[in-house]
Parts: sequence; structure tokens; C-alpha cells
Amino acid sequence: MFARMKWQRANHWRTTQILCAVLGQLGCQSGLPVRSPVFSPVFSSVQAPGQASDRTAAPPVLSERRVHLVIDIGSSGTSLCLFPVQRAVVPSSHSVFDSHSSPIPHSDRAQASPRCSVGAVEPVCAKSKGGLAQLVIGKSPTEITTLVMARLRESWRQLGDVAPTGRPDWRSEVRSAAALGTGGFRDSETGQPILRPEWRVLWQAVQQFLQHELALSQVVARPITGSEEGQLAWVGVREALAPTERFAIMEVGGATVQFATADSPRETDLSKVVAVSDGRGQDLTFDKLSAAQSAHAGFSVCFSPDHRERQSGAACLDLLYESVFSDARVAGLAAVTPVRRVYALGAPWLGLLREFPSAPPWKVKTDRELPSQVRFQDLRALAELVCSKSDRQILTLAPHSYEAKRGIGRTCYSVAYHAAYFQAIAPAAKSQEVIPGGDEQWARGAAISGAFFSDCREHSAK
Repeated sequence: MFARMKWQRANHWRTTQILCAVLGQLGCQSGLPVRSPVFSPVFSSVQAPGQASDRTAAPPVLSERRVHLVIDIGSSGTSLCLFPVQRAVVPSSHSVFDSHSSPIPHSDRAQASPRCSVGAVEPVCAKSKGGLAQLVIGKSPTEITTLVMARLRESWRQLGDVAPTGRPDWRSEVRSAAALGTGGFRDSETGQPILRPEWRVLWQAVQQFLQHELALSQVVARPITGSEEGQLAWVGVREALAPTERFAIMEVGGATVQFATADSPRETDLSKVVAVSDGRGQDLTFDKLSAAQSAHAGFSVCFSPDHRERQSGAACLDLLYESVFSDARVAGLAAVTPVRRVYALGAPWLGLLREFPSAPPWKVKTDRELPSQVRFQDLRALAELVCSKSDRQILTLAPHSYEAKRGIGRTCYSVAYHAAYFQAIAPAAKSQEVIPGGDEQWARGAAISGAFFSDCREHSAK
């Protein structure tokens, strides 16, 4: 297996280098240039009064809190999240420092003020299931507007309800919002947003809700590319976890997967954060392979709910790796990325890690705590374990398993799918491990992006 990974790294080197040379780092995702969002670097602590230093005195900081609303209109659901953001301004008469109190050259100060950060603070979110991108297909404009408005109104109401988890105080401070569409709005081959007539009405309804019903002064409502989502997720991990060594993120959604990395863990220049995306998310891949079982007769090793004896974790993993991930952009970028920490993101990933034991001996997983890390060989062994079992048997090992509770026999596929994606990016993963990276990370990155929130946009300090 590891010999194949070594071959994979060499095989993808030339392809990825040519792709990045032609399109630029941010264009590695597709054949079209990708618009790069602008992000504010993290603002640092200030040197204590009287503290000796050979550096220029740190600037006084004027800081104010803003609450930003980020709406994730995803392929499998909609999420409204409130992020309390700190916006700091450095007066122009003082030296400008970066997040580790190192002076920023004068030539770079035009991009140093103001700055936004969100850190590791937990957002307050209200979620609803069902991807709007698919739910509106074939509906009239009136039906679409009614559906979208009802979804958004109910989630907004929940954000203001103290019981169980609302924050009416945060909600009352919202003045701007970004409603962003992810994988369900993209072309599965290019990763670029596409616009159906129904989706045009959907975005108009979203904008109408935010501008007229919520009376927000600044609103962005549009789909984002896979590269943008990967970059935002990388920034979210940088903010929430503050890694001290270089890292990458791997993200799984229902429609797409992303891989993003940079050479510095504190990188704030987004032209140096390389992100790629593929239309090979968990649900989209399942739908394609299960609908084509006559052409993909081998898929029975992943999904045979009435004949479990045909399922095999190892065979399913190998099938998914070869047919789904071996030629994917995420595999190509991972193959030429020096080894580093890799953080696993996305609801499918985190659900799997919360629901199942992560290593042998396979003890019953009664809690929903995330493990500190998961190894490829253990995930492969877990696929072998569950693929021979019925949903009822799986629930005795993982009583919180979402797939097993659904009772449609998809658990074998789900575990093997994640193991196959893991194998695709394993050449870049330190110690052949991935680390759970937390929830809502791309939305966290969006909350401090000047591309979506003008109060986080950097202006020259004159």
C-alpha cells in the first residue's frame, strides 16, 4: 500500500506542477481562474508597559466587537451561525506589528489595518436539514421564495431563543451577513458555481430576507468555489486551533471534497494558501455508483444491504480509492505536499469520528467525544469490521451511528469512503494520522474575510 502511495506522489508531481504553473496556485482547482477572497491577519497582543525590548514599541489597539452572521447553504442542509468578531485598528502614527509582535515592513502596512479575528470562540448556530440547492429544483419562483423564507425565518427565530442555545444579545448586534452556497451549487467537474434559473430566484430570496426582513446594511449572497471553501476552512483552523507547525486541511461534504495547505501555520497571504476541490463528496459519490451498479458491478462490495456476505471493507476501500480518488485533485496536491499535520473537517468526517471507536480494541462507543487523532490503518480495520455487520449489529458497537440508525445499509460504504479519501491524502499526513479539526471551520474563516465583510477589509493606514 505504501509503495503505491510513493508511486502516487511521483505520478502526480508533473501533473500538479503543470496545472499550478498554468493556472497559478489558487487556480489548481479547475480550468478557470478563481477569485481569491481577502482575509485579515490575526491581531496580536500588545507589549506590556515598561517591558524592555529592542523592537519598536507596540501600537495601542482600538478594538471593538462585531457579530457577523454566516449562512452556510450546503448540499445537505442550511446553517445560520453567529460569530463574535474582534475588529482591531492600529493608528497610523504607530508601528504596525504582526500576530507575533514582529514589525511589518513599511511596504506592507497598506494591508495591515483594520484587522479581524475570531479565535476559538464557539459560534451559535441554528441548522436545518435538506439542501436548498436540490429542494428548489422544478419549483416556481413563488414556491422557492416561500420555502427559502420559511427556512431562514425559523433558523433566525432559533438564534434569538435562549432555550436551548440561542443568543438574543448576539443576534441583536448583527449588522451584516454572508450567505454562501457550497458544493450543491457547483459543477461536479470544474468545481465552479453554476446558476440555474431556480437558484437565481433562491439567491434573490435570501438577499430579500437579509436586507428587508432583518434590515441588514451589508449583505453578500452567492455561491463560492471549492477553492474558496478550502481556503476559508484553512483560515478557520488557523484561527480556532492556532497550530504552531505547518498544516493542511482535508474536508468532506455531501457534494465535494477539499484539500488546502500553506507553508506557514500563520500565513495571511491567501495567494500562498493552495486549495483544490473535487466533486466527489460522500453523498454524490454514493448516488453515482449506486445508480450505475449495472456498469459498476463491483460496488456490491460496498453496498449490498440484503446480502452482507458480499460486502468487504478492504475491497470497498480499494474500489473507492481506484475509481474515485486516485486521479482526484486532492490526491494530486497531497502527493506533492511535504509531510505535515492534517486536520479532518466536515460533518461526515466528524460524525464518523464521534460515532465510532477510533482504534482497536473495538469498545462500544457510548459517548460522542472526538478522538485526538485517527490512523489510516485503524480506519481501514474499522471498515473491515463494520462491512460484515448488519445495521442492528453495528448499533451495538456504535449506538449513535447516524448511518446505522437510518437502516438502509450504507455504513460499510461510509466508513470505507473516508478510509479511501484518507489513503488519497496520506502522502502528506504526518505519522499517517489525521486530527479532528472541529466544526464550522470554513464559516469561521468567512466570518473574518474582507471579501464578505467590509469591516474586516484592510485599508491603508495613512
